[in-house]
Amino acid sequence: MIWLRQAVLFLHLLAAAFWVGEILFVALVVGPLARNLPAQERMDLMRGVGRRTLPWIWAAIAALVVTGIGNLYFLGVGPRQLVQPSFYHNAFGWLLAAKLLVATSMIAHAAMHDLIYRRRMRRLRAAVATAAESERAGLQAEYERLRRAAAAVGRGNLWLAVIILALAAGLAVRT
Repeated sequence: MIWLRQAVLFLHLLAAAFWVGEILFVALVVGPLARNLPAQERMDLMRGVGRRTLPWIWAAIAALVVTGIGNLYFLGVGPRQLVQPSFYHNAFGWLLAAKLLVATSMIAHAAMHDLIYRRRMRRLRAAVATAAESERAGLQAEYERLRRAAAAVGRGNLWLAVIILALAAGLAVRT
């Protein structure tokens, strides 16, 4: 059964590497490159990267949830332990709780970015394209506000990813 535990852990680490790697790639490579482009080219680049990576990111998130549950199973941590306050009275329980909280926040940030901001920005792009000249400036300003908010959410997810990696390292030392 050790091979199954190793396979589950490997898949968890692979999915985490992909998700965090994509966050780092966008934050440190694509984002700075896009800042120097004209607005339309920047929008096309970011939209193209998003379309290409989005299905993979959500597959990685799903894999992280499933393999995370599997990892807890192999560590002997079940739902009963997770709801008992005494479980969190040691370093392992505290680190696990923190990691689960930060991971949940990362997933919420990703959902906000991909499902709310992205959709609103798509609608605004369409509205700008069909708007009268007098309305266009206001719609473009709203689009720019949403773009900056989406970028801030992405940067927030980068910091949450760094925190999760630190918590995961702490958990690895204690298992």
